[in-house]
Amino acid sequence: MCAIRSCELILEGADEGEIKEPPRPQGKIHYSRSLPLAKAGDDVLLAFQMNGEELTIEHGFPLRAIVPGWYGMAAVKWLTRIVARTEPYHGYYQTIDYAYWERGSSAPTLLPITEMRVKAQIARPEFAEAVRASQPYRVHGAAWTTEAEITRVEISTDGGTAWNEARLLGDSLRNAWRFWEYQWAVPSTPGKVILMARATDSEGRTQPPEHHDDRGSYLIHHWLPIEVLIQ
Repeated sequence: MCAIRSCELILEGADEGEIKEPPRPQGKIHYSRSLPLAKAGDDVLLAFQMNGEELTIEHGFPLRAIVPGWYGMAAVKWLTRIVARTEPYHGYYQTIDYAYWERGSSAPTLLPITEMRVKAQIARPEFAEAVRASQPYRVHGAAWTTEAEITRVEISTDGGTAWNEARLLGDSLRNAWRFWEYQWAVPSTPGKVILMARATDSEGRTQPPEHHDDRGSYLIHHWLPIEVLIQ
């Protein structure tokens, strides 16, 4: 038996293959990720159905993990095996791929991607969408965070210079999406404008204006510009 704080559960899927780019192990390996036992016992689900129907192959039939508040790489599909261990897991998809650099007081360290970062995403208008001048437009989307609740979403219609508060929709729930909307009075002058959204959660965390290079193509949660054309 392992103590709750020191135990990890390795989730292994049926999918396997050879890694093409170095550094890499030889031969085929299964996709696998680990979870602390405390997280697994808190809110993690093993799902065999979705919306009352059996999972499809694309969604991980016959069994997949659902890990609330964590990025999708933790939600292992086609789950075939769970292994408990007392030592930290250093598998390929835990330390080389799906990992990012964290800078502390010592040298940068590779850490596995786990908890989602606070983020608001604009669903409409879409990038390069044309909107009518001098007409109201409902800007809307979703926001999310980890181990907290979304408490504010703000919208900028001038590329991040000024911000206006959006209206939050639905119930506030931990580790759940929060939908929002903003009634935009579209200017009368034709041309291109940049819309942005940013969220704040109950822990006081807010989206940053820029992406950190140490995170590569992962943990994308900075202000994302949506260019629209006023006609």
